[in-house]
Amino acid sequence: MKNPTGSNNSGSARRTPRPKRRVLLAMGFSSYQRQAGIVRYAREAGWVVDSRLLSFHAIDRDREYLNASQFDGVITLMSRAAPWMPDLIKTFSVPVVDMWIDYLDEKYPRVLLDQAAIGRTGAEHLLARGFQNLLFFTHTIEGGARRAGFREVVIAAGRNYLELTWDHNARPEGAETRLTWLASSLAKSPLPLAVMGANDHIAAEVLEAAEFAGLKVPRDVAVLGVDNDPLVTELALVPLSSVDTCREQVGYETAALLDRMMNGEPAPLQPIYIAPKMVVTRRSTDVLAARDHDVAAAVQFIQEHFREPLAVDDVADNSAVSRRYLQDRFRADTGRTISDAITWQRLDHAQKLLVETRSKIQMIAQQSGFGSGERLSKVFRRHLGMTPQEFRDRYTKGR
Repeated sequence: MKNPTGSNNSGSARRTPRPKRRVLLAMGFSSYQRQAGIVRYAREAGWVVDSRLLSFHAIDRDREYLNASQFDGVITLMSRAAPWMPDLIKTFSVPVVDMWIDYLDEKYPRVLLDQAAIGRTGAEHLLARGFQNLLFFTHTIEGGARRAGFREVVIAAGRNYLELTWDHNARPEGAETRLTWLASSLAKSPLPLAVMGANDHIAAEVLEAAEFAGLKVPRDVAVLGVDNDPLVTELALVPLSSVDTCREQVGYETAALLDRMMNGEPAPLQPIYIAPKMVVTRRSTDVLAARDHDVAAAVQFIQEHFREPLAVDDVADNSAVSRRYLQDRFRADTGRTISDAITWQRLDHAQKLLVETRSKIQMIAQQSGFGSGERLSKVFRRHLGMTPQEFRDRYTKGR
């Protein structure tokens, strides 16, 4: 039977759908944030993903299956935790993208965290809080480039740069030994002190060592981590501020690069580096460093009242010294004016609300002490070079 157009049914037969691409996910250790980014892209692209190698202990019994499988591409995280991984990856003749730095001699395209930018971001966050003494603490491979970026910014600002490195090979093993060593080192350091740990777990050690040494966080020692892992940041001795390293975006961009390569695009000659998002501020760095007693009292007053209509005169009226004396001491001690400190406190709170809530801009402006969305937008443009909505879009992408 002919259809109304006069053509027969065979001419309108459906095309055979293109088979879904099959991608192997082979990771030397689990990284849930990277995995979330990969999942997001894979859903968009309609991939079938084989993730059996997230459990690297299964390699022996799965090798025969893997050798017989027809994969279109491989996403890997080649870590020394899985030393068999490079040899396995070499058996595949399909596009491969790596997300780690342990085997840089293996010439695969890579999508990596910008480690130096992470260090610079951490230093800028701590400098903005007025600290004169800034210390970097590490005992991991990631620490090198992060430490270099941190050191670069601190020295350029003319502040006192310090560092501590725990050498696993040269010192007795045991968390308690490291804890007592770190506590002693912190107690000997100039105060107030700002410390950046190479990652969240290392920063959490600093929190414990500070408590062991009888130091208050963040008054005596402010502590900043890296990775923004809620298992650490939300459950530490003190809620831990942390650099959001954008690991989910690393996973997403890795999958996107693999997709382009599977479509015939040549592999990039250099790694693709993903810059950190921002510092998520929690109590461990929620302070403006001040050594002078009157300045410290003024800082505390600002922190308690910044959501209200607060002016410099209000801060001065609450002080036991004259406005002029307080202004001079405030600038000398913190590196900023009282007015700047009020604006910074409000701006920091507004950034947090923009990222962590879905409140309207006008509501956030009122909750942060700016009064109006127009005023909030003006301050954002002047200090950050973008509108509040642009900030929210940038730092909540993919959530």
